[in-house]
Amino acid sequence: MNIARSLLPTLELFRNQGMLLAMVMLAFPPTGVAREIDLNVMTFNVWKAEDDAEGRKQIVEVIRQSGADLIGLQEMNGDALQEVAKSLGYYAFDQHLDSE
Repeated sequence: MNIARSLLPTLELFRNQGMLLAMVMLAFPPTGVAREIDLNVMTFNVWKAEDDAEGRKQIVEVIRQSGADLIGLQEMNGDALQEVAKSLGYYAFDQHLDSE
């Protein structure tokens, strides 16, 4: 078996990866200066407020008025969390510890 011929698939893969890297670098050229951004973060303990529709509406209004980009909610998960996120046009992720 010719060694050069056996390396062709590997060389083709490297060539394709190099082309992809070149395309990405051309699409996002370095600017030379780090861009500064503002990020508003909010944490909100909503214990018991999520129990009814009116409470969820109030939660949505407080978050909306805050102007926060990233919100951490305590004491809320499941359907209530998804409803609030949907009302705000946000993505929601919940994680909790099982107490058992």
